[in-house]
Amino acid sequence: MSLDNNHATSAHRNIDVMNNPIVFKNKCLPAIMAGRDVIGIAKTGSGKTLAFLLPMLRHVQAQPDLYPYESGPIGLVLAPARELAVQIHMVCKTFCKNIGGLRSTAVYGGAGVAEQIGDLKRGAHVVVATPGRMIDLLTMQSGKLLSLKRVSFVVMDEAGTCTLYHLVYVSMLYSLSHT
Repeated sequence: MSLDNNHATSAHRNIDVMNNPIVFKNKCLPAIMAGRDVIGIAKTGSGKTLAFLLPMLRHVQAQPDLYPYESGPIGLVLAPARELAVQIHMVCKTFCKNIGGLRSTAVYGGAGVAEQIGDLKRGAHVVVATPGRMIDLLTMQSGKLLSLKRVSFVVMDEAGTCTLYHLVYVSMLYSLSHT
């Protein structure tokens, strides 16, 4: 079976995006900044985190600010593992400091929930979360601890590793944020 020129060009473009971080960011950033949904597949170190964080932070800046002690984030990043959540949060925190006025926090299992709750109560524009801890926080205090009503930019990092548990988690998030 032979590929016509359109298929060959498309396949070549996909290979370039996988191997060249600059190409990945150049392809994804304009689409995300234009408000389009994007599914990006690339190797580690290709710039995926910046490709979704920079547009997210721009979007968050364009929204009305959080009210004092409003716990609901505007941007939500879902990561399947604590190590990835911490890594994403560190990058996000660096950019939030440089932008000024934006706060981010990471909520994940294996760390003190009291400190994470404190960060949320002080207000976080961006929350990076793992499924288990997010479900815990959403169900604490009869669901009054954390609100997802302000969330308007969601990223599912490593979505390809989704399990049935994660799919149920996303379904729960959707239903909880629309109640």
